[in-house]
Amino acid sequence: MKIEINNNSDESHKYHCNVLPCRIKYTGEVQSPLLKPETGYWEVTQDQDNKVTTYFRGRLLQGNLVTLDSNYKGYILRQQVEKDEEQEKEINGKKFVNIGEFEKLVIFDNGMEFNGESENLIEEWLNVSNIIHE
Repeated sequence: MKIEINNNSDESHKYHCNVLPCRIKYTGEVQSPLLKPETGYWEVTQDQDNKVTTYFRGRLLQGNLVTLDSNYKGYILRQQVEKDEEQEKEINGKKFVNIGEFEKLVIFDNGMEFNGESENLIEEWLNVSNIIHE
């Protein structure tokens, strides 16, 4: 299998990512003022220990702000599906377009107290990255 990543533009947008403890099955565009951070719908508080607190759909979320090491770069990718028009099946391999980058992200957990279980995801991602790039 071949994986190809294309940078769509000369300048990539910078984003701040949030990893939420939920599954959202819809992957399309959403035109809603409720999802724009500037509307005040998504209010976040942060203390001096980088602990972050917010509410999503009425549920308390607590998390940690994680800053990537300078050795790593975070990318937000969108998969492009290409089909062979004659045989109407997907072409072998995957193509992705870079739509943005991030240097920081917040990993949230449910509940009253952040237990850090989700933070293991970052360690796993970095381990996989090291294996891929060896």
